[in-house]
Amino acid sequence: MNLVPMHSRALAIAALAIALLAIGWLMGIGTTQSPALTQDPMLEFRANYRLAMRDLKAQRYTSFRKRQAEMADYVLAPYLDFHYHRVRANRLSAKQVTDFQARYPDFLFSDRLRNAWLLRLPERGLWNDYLAHYVDSSNTTRRCYYVRALYRSGEKKAALDLVAPLWIAGRSQPKACDSLFKTWIDAGYLTDDHVWQRIQLALPRNEITLARYLLTLLEPGSPLKAPADALYQAQVDPEKFRFELYREDNPTNRILLTRAISRLAGRNAEAAYAHWQRYELSHRFTDEQRDTIERAVLLENAGDNRFPVPTERPQSLDPTTTERLALAAVRNANWPEVSYWIDQLSPEQRDDAQWQYWLAEGLNNTVQDSQRAMMTLEDLALTRSYYGFLAAEEAGKISRLNHTPTTAPEETIAEVARVPGIQRALELYAVDDSLNGRREWNAAFPKLTEEQQRAAALLAQRNGWLNQAITAANMAQLRDDLDLRFPIAHLDVYRKASLATSIPVSTLLAITRQESAFQRKARSSANARGLMQLLYTTATETAKKSGLRRPSRTDLYEPTVNIRIASEYLARLLERYDGQRPLAFAAYNAGPHRVDVWIKDREGMPMTQWIENIPFRETRNYVKGVLAFDHLYGLRMDTPRPMLASTEQTLPTVQ
Repeated sequence: MNLVPMHSRALAIAALAIALLAIGWLMGIGTTQSPALTQDPMLEFRANYRLAMRDLKAQRYTSFRKRQAEMADYVLAPYLDFHYHRVRANRLSAKQVTDFQARYPDFLFSDRLRNAWLLRLPERGLWNDYLAHYVDSSNTTRRCYYVRALYRSGEKKAALDLVAPLWIAGRSQPKACDSLFKTWIDAGYLTDDHVWQRIQLALPRNEITLARYLLTLLEPGSPLKAPADALYQAQVDPEKFRFELYREDNPTNRILLTRAISRLAGRNAEAAYAHWQRYELSHRFTDEQRDTIERAVLLENAGDNRFPVPTERPQSLDPTTTERLALAAVRNANWPEVSYWIDQLSPEQRDDAQWQYWLAEGLNNTVQDSQRAMMTLEDLALTRSYYGFLAAEEAGKISRLNHTPTTAPEETIAEVARVPGIQRALELYAVDDSLNGRREWNAAFPKLTEEQQRAAALLAQRNGWLNQAITAANMAQLRDDLDLRFPIAHLDVYRKASLATSIPVSTLLAITRQESAFQRKARSSANARGLMQLLYTTATETAKKSGLRRPSRTDLYEPTVNIRIASEYLARLLERYDGQRPLAFAAYNAGPHRVDVWIKDREGMPMTQWIENIPFRETRNYVKGVLAFDHLYGLRMDTPRPMLASTEQTLPTVQ
């Protein structure tokens, strides 16, 4: 049932809106804007909702409350109530918070409001109220406030006894803990062992600033001062670590040697191996310490194309290490090692498309006319993936799209449109609050039946919520519905940009699918914006060089602006790298200066091997994804192009 009572007029409006949703009148897949509002009976509600939120942001509370009263029947009425309470959390009483929770018991954000209110209580000096309403939490800020409240209540020893687990952490703790930690330290609770434990947690996380601060807490005469300094040295400059000082076998020396040898392996694997041979038998390392050292030395040697001889190969390795050894062999084109290490993977790992492809490559380069290699490529060519498409081309086959459209009865689609969480999600999307819309959707979706989930994916698509349709298709295991997972939207805009830049439409769609999944107002943590995720500085610079109007930050959310400028930027990258798409795609993701470093001294390297050598996993997967999507969109639009053109098979010569 809905969270708020619906009057007869509102019920009629909602029923009409649901009917329109169910038969897909609100928006088709190729539309370039939010659900059409010209026919939408919810237009008035949506417009007033936006105005109310503007009033709230501007602290025009009287105007907000007036609009809110006019929308008591609106499906998003709980959100208006939530936002009003949230911005006034520092004025709320416990009764107001509990009344809100009672009014909306199933509302997604009831607990969020309570937590926001709870965190305001210490700021207001209401420590007793905080203590009375605190519920045990793993959240460090809330726990520190709880211990502070307990201390203020007179339970000082009980409070201080709870501090050590909060203080001994591998990273800096929230500011809410600072005064508590000072009280704890001033009361004499801090020991050298506490400091030693925390340094051991901080250094593996490379929390160097925290580690330096912790070192200052140890007095020069402390027996743990020298080991702590040595552990810090092992982390930041292992080549200067004085190994000869730790010949005595004891627990502390084993900790220091484990860290020093492991870190040294990343800079000088041969020297690390020599030290390991010296101390391996003389010190009683734990199994975990041995694994840490041996894994570090083995992997760093493999990265430099130094694999153990067959008689010295480890007999038992964890799956992750085995995969990393296989990848090191691929990156070094060491084909005998490629075949060996892939064969050491578990059957589940080995069935992955990546390892099937490289197994075939390893066999083709070590066994003449390998039947196993050909059969492997032919089987892989039946799949729809980056490696499947590469395998199809090598085997002389046509890439398989394996498209299977999704269907659902119209009555089921209408039924799903009436599910409160889905209903709220669609309305939030309609009022440009996609973030909360996704939260509502993701909470409601798992509770649907399989048939309802299929209907929900189609419903999102019909409303033009393309990125949510993609997510829903993935969650519902509709991986073969290419209409849902690889939409073709804003086609006129892409065609115009393609005409201006000579970049195929399939490539522009592929970049968009990888960057934002067609989320028009996407904004990354780095402030890249819009469909093709442009940074404002990049956009303005590109617009200037291309003779286009300088965009505002808001302009970058408009498809016509975003696609046009992003296409120009991609065109310049393609020109910079002589039309080699993998390099341009890598530069689009990580920046051209990094790519220039990555291609240095690698002239003539096969492109597929270079892609595996990209040091950033995000960029590596990005390039594979865009190449596969470009190929897929080309096939979908009857403009096929190879995965790698003849001019893209190897890295160019750098002038």
